[in-house]
Amino acid sequence: MRKKIAAAGRLSVLIMALVPFALFWRDGLCACAREQVSERVVETFLLLPEETVQVPRYLVEKGTAYELDEASIVVEETERGGAEGADVVTFSRKVEDLSDNDLSKIEKSAVLEGTNCELLSAAYQVEETNENGIPIRYSAVCEYGGLKKYSESYPTAWQLTARYNRCEGLTEPEIVEIQENMQNVWEETGYGAARTKRVAGETEGAENEGESGKKPVPRPRIKRILIEPKPEEEDKRKITKLILFLAAAAAGTGVTVPFIVWFSVLTAPLFGLRGEGKYRYIGRIRLKREDGFYTAYLTGRLRARAELPVFRIKLPGKVRKKARAGMLRVHCPDGRIIMVTVGRAVRFTVEGD
Repeated sequence: MRKKIAAAGRLSVLIMALVPFALFWRDGLCACAREQVSERVVETFLLLPEETVQVPRYLVEKGTAYELDEASIVVEETERGGAEGADVVTFSRKVEDLSDNDLSKIEKSAVLEGTNCELLSAAYQVEETNENGIPIRYSAVCEYGGLKKYSESYPTAWQLTARYNRCEGLTEPEIVEIQENMQNVWEETGYGAARTKRVAGETEGAENEGESGKKPVPRPRIKRILIEPKPEEEDKRKITKLILFLAAAAAGTGVTVPFIVWFSVLTAPLFGLRGEGKYRYIGRIRLKREDGFYTAYLTGRLRARAELPVFRIKLPGKVRKKARAGMLRVHCPDGRIIMVTVGRAVRFTVEGD
């Protein structure tokens, strides 16, 4: 009997000694399980010019939900493209002290800021006559034109990086619903195959490697990102957008229609020649259709704005198509009427005004 009691005592002592080790082992397993759940996840998206990528507000990784931190969004340029072309440049130059109107005495080419230009036209004007009324001195306004080549570089691909923080207090049905919604977003945007996932530590290491290697590319402005709104904010945004759209449409219609009619139908831009041979914008000249002809009314106010009495009107396409006999009448401030040929740009000179 004494032996049984002693054996039972030794067994109880052994059990009591093993209890702390069991508790410690259980706490260690729980801690390992908690370490496997990351507090944040970093997502990387590929952005292309012809696509709009929708960034989901929630993600689900290994049964854990994460919410987007909008302040953490970073966009970096990854690829660039280029294009080449040419722009048409024109300028005017006035030539003085010509003994006659021989075109061979006019320079056939000129250089404007490194661009070679050729002579397009020359408009002569009599500056002096002798006692018999024969012109002995002329001046000419020469128009030159050429092609200015250019090359342009532009971004063609970007990379968006966003951080998601772990959500607390969500039930299992809510997590399942978030995961289904996330899958629908991937399927609608077709971005599931291109999606890459990296934890925060790996992303930070990759960024540090990039800083020590290549020179960072300037970050472009991206407007093709659509962030999934919160459920309670979506209805409010729709109502707000509708109200703003209706208000802007009502206000814009009453304000812009008169300006559109004035600028596109009733007037045309007028340019005056300056002393250095270049045209500058001096205002808009009124256009009116009379007896089948379009008439441009040059007022004294517009005439006074020009340094030289040489003008150019940029006609709209409607006037060029419907001009009678391809002519435009210019009504001068003193009552004279000048007939000029209709073109994209109409040039005329007002003498003795």
